[in-house]
Amino acid sequence: MKDDFILKFARYPDEALIGIREVAVLLQTTEAGLYKRLQRGTAPPSCLRRGKQKQIRFRVSDVREWLNGLEVTCSLADVRMGRPRNHQS
Repeated sequence: MKDDFILKFARYPDEALIGIREVAVLLQTTEAGLYKRLQRGTAPPSCLRRGKQKQIRFRVSDVREWLNGLEVTCSLADVRMGRPRNHQS
């Protein structure tokens, strides 16, 4: 699904709305992980769509703008292997 959706996302018009599952695929995280990012304010801006069940939706243009603004930095110092250790000071 991941590769298929990424190709579809590239063709979506800017005004289209996508859901939690689709944004999670783009960010390579789970839906639960995306909800946590929304709570922390580290996710793309969302818009709430009204209905019987209020579902969070994201405007494609907002997601694209947010993704383009991400700074990609990664070094070996950022990568941790295994479980965290208890460091005593």
